[in-house]
Amino acid sequence: MSTESGDAAIEGKEIPQWFLEALLPPGTLRGKTVLIYRDGRFCGEGVTHLLNWAATAQARFILVECRKSGTSRLYNLPRSHSEGGRSIAASTRGLGLKLSSHEAILVTTQVSDRIGVLYPIRLTVRSEGHPASVEQIMDAILKLTLLHHGALKPPRLPMIVAWY
Repeated sequence: MSTESGDAAIEGKEIPQWFLEALLPPGTLRGKTVLIYRDGRFCGEGVTHLLNWAATAQARFILVECRKSGTSRLYNLPRSHSEGGRSIAASTRGLGLKLSSHEAILVTTQVSDRIGVLYPIRLTVRSEGHPASVEQIMDAILKLTLLHHGALKPPRLPMIVAWY
């Protein structure tokens, strides 16, 4: 376990191969493209295990890291009708900033202006996985945050979608 300065990331646990085999049965995955996102960075041999299992299952895995910390805030700059000036406002849900072809910052929650400004999440599409545009990933992640299953507050991270 290690920490990195600058990103304030703490490595998590590696996903064991046996767990992937039990969670993602090959018969269900065959021929499909699957978005796999992780709360934080992939660590250890996690990416290798996922890619090996994708090959075994004859599936394509899009690998995305969702990081909640170490991301700059985004703000709206609405046009003010008073005196022709502008003011800074809290970002609205769905506001995103494409940083590169594989990274983006995305606001996934909406809060009252009285509360303040939340940190958005940083999305990184791993190049080792099946290719996908960062715009497609932003859209999919934002839609998955809508599935909050009756939670009192909407989540910042996408909900886990699984089939049994």
